[in-house]
Amino acid sequence: MKPLIGMNIDISAGPPRKIWAYATYHEAIIANGGIPIFLAPVTEHDIKCIVDRLDGLVLIGGDDYSPQLYGESAHPSVELIDPERESFDFALMNYIRDKKELPVLGLCNGAQLMNIAFGGSLVQDICSEMPNSKVKHKGEAGWKVKDWHEVVFEAGSRLKDIYQKERLNVPTAHHQGIKTLGKGLKCAARTDDGLIEALEAPEYRFAIGVQWHPERDLIGNEPLFKAFLAAAKVADGVR
Repeated sequence: MKPLIGMNIDISAGPPRKIWAYATYHEAIIANGGIPIFLAPVTEHDIKCIVDRLDGLVLIGGDDYSPQLYGESAHPSVELIDPERESFDFALMNYIRDKKELPVLGLCNGAQLMNIAFGGSLVQDICSEMPNSKVKHKGEAGWKVKDWHEVVFEAGSRLKDIYQKERLNVPTAHHQGIKTLGKGLKCAARTDDGLIEALEAPEYRFAIGVQWHPERDLIGNEPLFKAFLAAAKVADGVR
């Protein structure tokens, strides 16, 4: 049986309000042998009912989580994510944090969600806080696959084992980044300016967050999705 992969989802103001996600997220899961299940905001009780039926979880991109979550005031560049989505996303993380057998893959904002949920903090605006950086983390093209930079995998990281490379050119679209890592997380990749571009939780079956958008380059990032779906298949067998 194909593994069931839950995905959180974005919310846009209306009227009427829209619940949606870019097709690239679910296409990446389908292309690698999974069945994507979109998770709209529900109660904490219903989160438990849903997650206990899943074989893996993908955390998608989006706008910025409130800096108050990591004890800071918002930089002027911050564009806050929908508050209902923020509340649901952290309720979801609170439930899965102790479920170390459930594979989790965070993409861009999803990696930031993982880090905050584990007690870490963010660089709120890379351009302002790292003015000397020559790495183009966010371009003017929005979601389009136009802006790229290289990441360098950390020695001994699971991510380096997955890609079997020292460096990788990745599609990028983020103005925030990881500042301090959450408890139990370690750096798995950096950019040439030293910014953390990927994190992982070694104590978990599969818990990796990447700051780039692997779903926008499926060929180059096929190893990541295949490793995630392989872990989900194992989870399916023991669930």
